[in-house]
Amino acid sequence: MSSRIEDLVREYAEKAARLDDAQKDLELTKKELIAEMEADQVKTSEVREGDKIYRATYYQGHRTDIDEESLGKVMDLEPYCKVVLDRGLLEAALETGEVDPFLVGKYVTERKNKPSVRFTQRAADDPV
Repeated sequence: MSSRIEDLVREYAEKAARLDDAQKDLELTKKELIAEMEADQVKTSEVREGDKIYRATYYQGHRTDIDEESLGKVMDLEPYCKVVLDRGLLEAALETGEVDPFLVGKYVTERKNKPSVRFTQRAADDPV
């Protein structure tokens, strides 16, 4: 094998190790930023640095889980199903009052996703 290939393999390994360290460091900073933004109840923060503007936006989505098996025991779900429960149809029925929201609410749980930060940067002279 040529010494040039060996040199490139070594270089690749070194850069891969540095990248791994940088990603770990970035993740740690991200966790610290999330904790600070939660503590101060800050959703968005902008920082101008020279000719750039950095923006960090905190977000945390959620998932809605419906215990369809238990809900199906207390009400007829067939009008709200195609192959599986059509949440859009059920939500529309809840809004019109066709279905009792308190009854359905007993079988619905919301789980928060892991919080995260969306980071963007733009030139200071770019319009928002």
